[in-house]
Amino acid sequence: MSCSLILLDDEPLALSLLENYVLKKKDWELKASFNDAQFALDYIQKHPVDLIISDINMPDISGIEMVEQLKKISKTLVIFITAYKEHAIQSYELDVIDYIVKPVSFSRFEKALAKAREQIILRSGFEEGQKDAKPSFIYVFSEYQQVKIDVSEIVYLQSMGDYVKIFLAKVPKPIITLERIKNFEESLGPKGFIRIHRSYMVNTEYVVSFSRTKLMAENTWLPISQSQLAITIAALKQK
Repeated sequence: MSCSLILLDDEPLALSLLENYVLKKKDWELKASFNDAQFALDYIQKHPVDLIISDINMPDISGIEMVEQLKKISKTLVIFITAYKEHAIQSYELDVIDYIVKPVSFSRFEKALAKAREQIILRSGFEEGQKDAKPSFIYVFSEYQQVKIDVSEIVYLQSMGDYVKIFLAKVPKPIITLERIKNFEESLGPKGFIRIHRSYMVNTEYVVSFSRTKLMAENTWLPISQSQLAITIAALKQK
C-alpha cells in the first residue's frame, strides 16, 4: 500500500531536505511541496492526500492555524516539524501524528512516517491491499519516543482527558500517550475494539464476562455506560 503526502515549509533548504528524505521511502508518494499554507490547503481540497508534513513557524498562516482550518475540510493526518519545542502540547491538542524538532535526522523522520503509515492503514481498514486484514501493531508517542504496540496485546484503553492509558496483557504498567480516545475508536473500532463508556474502550477478545453495568476484561472490571449498553451487548454476543 502506497501512502501519499505533501510538504509545507517556507525555508527552501529545509523543504529540499524533506523532499530527499521522502524520495528514499518507496512506500510513500510525494504529491507536491509548498512554501505557503494557503496554497497547501487549496491543494488538499482538490487533491486529497493521506499526510501533510508541515513547519509551524511560517508567515501569514502558521502551521497550527493551517491545521485548525484543515480539520474542517479533511481527515489528512499531520506531522509537525519545527525549530521550537514549546509548541508540542498545542500540537498534540490538534491530534497531530508526531512532532519533530529540527534539525531532522533521517532516522527520526522514518519513525514519524512509520507511525503515520500505521494510522493510515488502521483508518482505511486494510493493510497492503488486504481489506479485511487486522493491524499487527500501532505506534504511539510515549515518554519522548515512539512506542510500537502489538494490537492483539491491548486489553483496554482508558481516557484521562487529553491522555490515554493503554493496558496490555500481562504488563502491569500502562503506556500513557498524549492522544484522545476518539482517535483510537476510529482506527481500532472495526478491529474488535468497542467503546463501552466515555472513558473506556475494550478489546473484545479479552472479555470473559459481562452484565448490564460492567464487564470483565482479563482480570479487570470496567464500567458500561447506559448509552453504550446496547452496542456493547450486541458486539459481545457476536463473538
